[in-house]
Amino acid sequence: MMKTSKLSLISLTATLLTSSLMAGTFDISYDFTASTDPEAPTNISGDVSGTNAAWVGLSGFHGFSTSSDTAFIQSSSSPAARDLGKYLTLTLTPSVSGESLNLTSFSFSFGGSNSGATVNPIVSANVRAGETGSDFSAIPDLVFLPGSVTTATHTITGSTSTFTTYTADLSAPAYQGLDSLVFRIYVFDDANISSVFDRINDISISGASAVPEASTTVLLAGMSAFMCAFILKRRR
Repeated sequence: MMKTSKLSLISLTATLLTSSLMAGTFDISYDFTASTDPEAPTNISGDVSGTNAAWVGLSGFHGFSTSSDTAFIQSSSSPAARDLGKYLTLTLTPSVSGESLNLTSFSFSFGGSNSGATVNPIVSANVRAGETGSDFSAIPDLVFLPGSVTTATHTITGSTSTFTTYTADLSAPAYQGLDSLVFRIYVFDDANISSVFDRINDISISGASAVPEASTTVLLAGMSAFMCAFILKRRR
């Protein structure tokens, strides 16, 4: 009887702890179907909010395309090499006060189109993610599959937009328990061709929101104390 009671108390405490820490999974995506500038998230589920996606630091022809549902940069306006001052950015925050974000994965489709040039240019992108106020020059690039690469690349072969989908695992401690997470996508190519467009589509971010609520924390402390007292009393 004593063993059964102890197990029941342990099970109850574990259940309460799990439910208090996990408020549920979330998913947020940017499909660029509205073609507004900046572009709001397309779909959101769970306790997360996302800012509008926006280009920063660029001049020339860039924006969000109605015809292709993409965020784009014309090749002749794209940096020839990565420029930390030029990027597409968005920020995630918990939608419920007191919660934090535990990230799971980030994915996006990267490619482009070529309406006239006879060459097949290669476009490239790096992605960095850090809390609001972080020094992005010191943040490492995300590592993507396929290939375990830090630079996403795609060869543009024709007038119809084509893409390669890249996915990064964000389960590392650096992406857990956050009040916010800023993503910056640095797109670049050295083709400098006006008929070539570098394009981003289908950004998808997944994770879970968590919070040890004050009332639940007090309850857990009380349950733990009660369990200890109960066990000690039965041993006497």
